[in-house]
Amino acid sequence: MYVDYVDNLIRTIKNMSENDYIFFEKTAYEYHIKYLKNERLRRADFKIQLEKFLSEETIKISFQNHNSYMYALDQMYDNGITDSLLYARKGKKSVTWRQLFLRATTDVALPKNLKPENLDEINTRTLKSIFQKLISACAHNDKDVTGKRLRTIDEFLNITFNRE
Repeated sequence: MYVDYVDNLIRTIKNMSENDYIFFEKTAYEYHIKYLKNERLRRADFKIQLEKFLSEETIKISFQNHNSYMYALDQMYDNGITDSLLYARKGKKSVTWRQLFLRATTDVALPKNLKPENLDEINTRTLKSIFQKLISACAHNDKDVTGKRLRTIDEFLNITFNRE
């Protein structure tokens, strides 16, 4: 039974797109640093451990690595842990607003002048609305058009902030 779970986990990770894999690896590694307080683990060593696991060079996995993989899957997908262990995700799943927001903000700190207590329910709803409107305004079937729209909004915001 354990081997089935491990095989499913390996298949899930191997079936990820390149961007999903990069996000997965980064999120799993950050879990070691932030939550497991394992600051001594070098990113290169973590990457080697993950590659050995995926190549099935070893099916043994440390408790810490297992937790970090589960955490990353849970950040990426609804029911990420359960689906990955039981069924092995196949192919792409449509991205949710939550996943998109997490990918865009995982490595970005809050502005220093923003206090978490200022993000009450009303302000959080407003933040969600702004995020959805910005992404919807930029969205297009063509990747280049989407990119151009995103860069235009970014440039506008940079000009606005530089005036202050």
